[in-house]
Amino acid sequence: NGALASFDGPSNRTYTGQVTLAATSGIGGNTNMYMTGPIIGPGGLVKLGTNHVIISGSNTFSGQVVINSGVLWGDVIANGGQSSSFGNSPASTPIVIGANSENALFGYYG
Repeated sequence: NGALASFDGPSNRTYTGQVTLAATSGIGGNTNMYMTGPIIGPGGLVKLGTNHVIISGSNTFSGQVVINSGVLWGDVIANGGQSSSFGNSPASTPIVIGANSENALFGYYG
């Protein structure tokens, strides 16, 4: 397990490199994050923190996406099993609004 976090920055953070998810990993913080590089691997994402995370492009990671707090945005939405901003997990693996559902949102921009 790993984490990609953005804390206490004066502005938004942008990550342009490839991210490989070998296992389910946390993502979040309190400074907004833009992820523009490919996200690959068998792992999933758990959105943590109060920030907004904006994921662009078609990504091929195959694990589940859970949003526990904050907002997770994407610009590509596709049917289950096809690449999207939120990976290519099968249709039987939905995006989940998790533990802190009053403060967790999922959004599309495009």
